[in-house]
Amino acid sequence: MSFLAELDCYLTVRRQLGADLSTDERILRRFATFADRDDVEYVNTNLVMRWLESLPSASPGTRATRFRVARQFAEWLHGMDPKHEAPPRGLVPGRVQRVHPYIIVNPKSLRSSSTFGRPLMAKNTHLSADPPATAVRI
Repeated sequence: MSFLAELDCYLTVRRQLGADLSTDERILRRFATFADRDDVEYVNTNLVMRWLESLPSASPGTRATRFRVARQFAEWLHGMDPKHEAPPRGLVPGRVQRVHPYIIVNPKSLRSSSTFGRPLMAKNTHLSADPPATAVRI
């Protein structure tokens, strides 16, 4: 079985259903070529992870997109033949956890009066990753 031939069937069906697969097609052609070169018969989690590791380094979001696209193709193949294994969802995280910023406030710059129940803040505030003693977490 050729993964490139299976990919052509997959792309044809998805396009007939109205999917725009310009990016997905490029990703899947790389994956199918890798699988055919490895001479494997069935897709499994190990194959998908080896393929991801063989690609040039990329951002976590790009890696997650590649994984998601290959996983969807593996699910389609599994529907045709249950010997194919679709990797579990979430195996490659796609969201980067960013540190919440702190607003640095000079205590002397706060006025005692308020507008609409909120204290007025001075213009000399800035963002920092480390919380100092006078920080307000947002």
